[in-house]
Amino acid sequence: MPLVPPAGYTVDEPGFKRLFGPGVYLIDSLGNLNVGDVGGYRYAVSQRFRAPVAGVIASLKTYWADGTGYASGDGGLIRVRVFPDDGSASHRPDMSGSPIATGQYQPRMIAGKHVTSRFHDAITMSGTQSLRAGHLYHVVYDNIGGNPSRNYLGVNCAATVVENGRPARWLNPLDWAMLFSVLPVGKGDFKWQDMNVTPSRGASYYVPILQVTLAGGAVFGNTNMETGNVDGRQWEVTASAPVRERFRPRSARRINGFSVQTAASAPGRLNWELRQGDSVLASGSLSAKRASYRTSAGLGHATGVLDWHDVAFNNEIAMQEGVDYDLLFTAEGSSVWRFADQRNGRAYGYAWPAAFTESQAETFFAGRWIGANHWNKATPGTGSNWRVVLHGAG
Repeated sequence: MPLVPPAGYTVDEPGFKRLFGPGVYLIDSLGNLNVGDVGGYRYAVSQRFRAPVAGVIASLKTYWADGTGYASGDGGLIRVRVFPDDGSASHRPDMSGSPIATGQYQPRMIAGKHVTSRFHDAITMSGTQSLRAGHLYHVVYDNIGGNPSRNYLGVNCAATVVENGRPARWLNPLDWAMLFSVLPVGKGDFKWQDMNVTPSRGASYYVPILQVTLAGGAVFGNTNMETGNVDGRQWEVTASAPVRERFRPRSARRINGFSVQTAASAPGRLNWELRQGDSVLASGSLSAKRASYRTSAGLGHATGVLDWHDVAFNNEIAMQEGVDYDLLFTAEGSSVWRFADQRNGRAYGYAWPAAFTESQAETFFAGRWIGANHWNKATPGTGSNWRVVLHGAG
């Protein structure tokens, strides 16, 4: 089996399930899509996903935006419905029949700001129809409040600049995508555009920040919701300032390589080791003959453009359940490499595996390892990850 597949997996394929790490999904920025009537246009949103397992939807959890330009008034009344995919080449929601699950969200806002509602309020869903594993579905949000031009809100998405590729490198873009509908008010109901096939303004891809919880407690989705990939916010890895991703698997695994997204801002070598305690299980280096780090202005600010590096091990490595393993990166000599963290949603009440909590980004500061915190690099943080993926052996 190749380390990197030639085409995107679907979420229910064994190859996708062998990918293990927070870099399976990326975020470079938040992107907002309004739900309501703004500037004479009616906006609605769809989050498309492929169900990895069967089950009845009990609740949904997403990231509700607020503030000027993102929300107004009391936020409106948001109708939430889950529809099957229409099976067309465009893969839009099939709204011709009854939804398989329904709910609604009434935020408690004043002047477009949350008062007693929160950014991550869950939605209780009603329905008895089960998702079918391997099938595509859409969570459709529209505003049915009495005055949607005065009262509306936004749904936040995870965005990546096109230079960094799709937000999920190994995943079929049909399986995890944001769609939005925009029409002049009174000129129709829905006209969908796919923002993971056609990038927004040609500059960035949008995918959901979404956790689906099934009756019985099973969870799926992805909830990356904050980025350290802004120029000046990243970490500069040097010979004296290494970083590591500390993994603690919830179940035993066998791995045969890894991928990391990074770039050299000063040329040279980046040495890596996979360690278990004091034992080095595998080691090697990446090299750059010239500086490769650059930035993109596609999201309205200087976003880091990082490159994927894929490394195959000489031998398979067994990882034990509940044991710590460190993937350590140290620059050599005067070389400098950029690393960007991302927050996985754990701090906001999202659950594994929608929040990848089987590893933590760490940085070496003042003679000790601390959790990475891009807001204050001298203060330990939790719920952050580097852009790394371990590859499971076939």
